[in-house]
Amino acid sequence: MPKQKFNSHDIAASCAALRAKVLGAWLANIFDLDDKRTLLLKFTRSGGATESGEGEKTTVLLESGARFHTTSYARERKADQPSKFNAKLRMHLRGKRLNGVNQMGADRAVAFTFGAGDTEHHLVLELYAQGNIVLCDREWRILTLLRPHRDDARGLVLLGNHPYPRERFRRHVRVDAAALVAALEGRDDSRSLGPKPEAEGIEDKREGIEGADETPGVERRRAPGTVREALCKAFGFGPPVVDRAARMAGIVDAAAAKTPLDDARVAALGAALGSIDDWFEGVTDGRVEPRGVVTWRIEEGESGEDGSPAVSPSLDADFEDFSPFPADDVPPPGPHDPRVFRTTEISGGFDAALDLFFASFEARRDKSRREKSANAATKKLEKVRRDQEARVRALEKERESQELAATLIEYNLTQVDAVLAAVNGALAGGMAWDDLTLMIKEEARAGNPVARLVKALDLPNNKVTVTLKNHLDVDDVDDDGIEGDEGDEGDEGDE
Repeated sequence: MPKQKFNSHDIAASCAALRAKVLGAWLANIFDLDDKRTLLLKFTRSGGATESGEGEKTTVLLESGARFHTTSYARERKADQPSKFNAKLRMHLRGKRLNGVNQMGADRAVAFTFGAGDTEHHLVLELYAQGNIVLCDREWRILTLLRPHRDDARGLVLLGNHPYPRERFRRHVRVDAAALVAALEGRDDSRSLGPKPEAEGIEDKREGIEGADETPGVERRRAPGTVREALCKAFGFGPPVVDRAARMAGIVDAAAAKTPLDDARVAALGAALGSIDDWFEGVTDGRVEPRGVVTWRIEEGESGEDGSPAVSPSLDADFEDFSPFPADDVPPPGPHDPRVFRTTEISGGFDAALDLFFASFEARRDKSRREKSANAATKKLEKVRRDQEARVRALEKERESQELAATLIEYNLTQVDAVLAAVNGALAGGMAWDDLTLMIKEEARAGNPVARLVKALDLPNNKVTVTLKNHLDVDDVDDDGIEGDEGDEGDEGDE
């Protein structure tokens, strides 16, 4: 399944990319998309950076619970008026300078700082679980938020006019040898890594790691079965980061590698985690520039094993993964089958890779929706067509029946007039309906030719059903083409 959410290392890389692009820019406006959980922030810089002399303009996309990056692709907005939440954001943030883009500790949340001094505000984007967007004042008191939430069992309150709980986020602490050994053995040594927040517990559940939430005060946990499980549990890393560290240490598949490991593997794994910590710290302080690596599914007829140079994918590519790590510094095999996927680095860095990845996903999603709508419309049209055809066939059958009845009446007009005259005469004489029916039956048994023509009486509806024969057909075949049959026809009589 394609990757759709950021892990903590993706957030660090995206923060670094945004600091390089929009830090110091002024927020011109905020727009919300139709899904009510995605915002577009329009930034501008003064100074005539463009050929037209206008300020440089940049659009930043924030999606609650999923992603944030700049974007160059236009997106349709159906709503003309901003939502109440967006109106509150505009009131406090529009026209202010962006002075900070910082990850909350080492967790999956990022804070955008606008303004300074008494007018300073913080816009927090949470990227775990269902996500959230929270606006706070300079003292981190919540002014408005996208999704109010309260969990008394955890002591978590995310409501308006309450302090924003920043202490719940995990701090970045380097993984040392003692913590690594404790993690692989299943011992609780998390105190050396700082508090483990709700956010990372949710991440572990999402990734399918058992035992992500441990009972407080319990020093001994169930020993993890694999390297991936051990590192995800102990340090809150996502599986892609753990798998990368394992491959750097010579462990091909962290999800299958059993614990415990020998001393050499433990040392190699510690060195790999140390290099990832170096990367994280370097990206955070600006010493390391994140790369923009994407993986997409090879189209039919395209080879991924012939050694041909990787080409830049288009917006129509079926993307599978994105990463801020270099693609060529880990020994093979990689996480993706080279017979099915191709991996390359996008020019423009991690931010450009994110924009292309998610724009392609949105384009494919919109295309799928349009196809579903078109298929639904086609099915509805086909259903209406079949219904109309059935109605036409029924009307045609009724027309043929009525035409046959009219023809038979014309062929047997004398007999029909005799039947009507007999029935109307009896009714005019005051005969009861039941007596008339009984009389016709008795006359028919006696051989009366007029009475034998009467098949049924429907006197409440002024109808008499008579049995007629087409005497003009030489072979005595009626209009339905059945030899020897007689056609029945109802004729109205006057009571």
